[in-house]
Amino acid sequence: MSTCSLTLKELQNARNELINKKFLEYKKGRNQIETPKYYVSTLYELDKEKIGQPEGQAEGMAMVRPLRQAQGMTQGYINTLHYITTLDYFFNYINNSAQDFFESENDKINLQDKAIIVMHLKRLGILVEDQSILELFTENKLIETKIFYWAIKEIYFSSYRIFLNKLTYNDLCLRFLKSKEYVSNEHGIDVERLIPYFIKCIQTELKSQKGDVNGKNCR
Repeated sequence: MSTCSLTLKELQNARNELINKKFLEYKKGRNQIETPKYYVSTLYELDKEKIGQPEGQAEGMAMVRPLRQAQGMTQGYINTLHYITTLDYFFNYINNSAQDFFESENDKINLQDKAIIVMHLKRLGILVEDQSILELFTENKLIETKIFYWAIKEIYFSSYRIFLNKLTYNDLCLRFLKSKEYVSNEHGIDVERLIPYFIKCIQTELKSQKGDVNGKNCR
């Protein structure tokens, strides 16, 4: 939407036109848990005797879908069910008028804390205010957004919260990219390792900014 300077409605219309002309296949996602699936259709003819036959169709689909799935697994995220489920719960809690979010039996995030976390997410430009936009997110984009939510929450409940206002979106993205590089391997990106390392990187950034502030105060 940003790159093409389109509204959500204009983007949806363009997508529907591509679907109607058989350039795309689209499967709608389910709420905020299952992301939508897009498949690019083959735009060339197979062997003439196979066109229109089940064998030809099977071959055509095999040339697109398994390749995309394999690339997604190699370049995407590997994780434990516990981490993804927790990210889902917190993401839904921030975006909806749900009850208090419990991280454990005793600790919870009340509505006052939620409002402050939402304020920081909004300032950084990562708060999903229009829920319909989620249907345009890729699976990786949705996971990354949930990790951003979680990281801001963790910083907020740490000793670095007083410096959270100094964190910028560019700093957040840069630390995230560096964190992904550090924890990635041939199997993908390990979410369980990524999250604490990413948060540590943000804390290091805020700590360096704290030093700058102290230096200015001394002068």
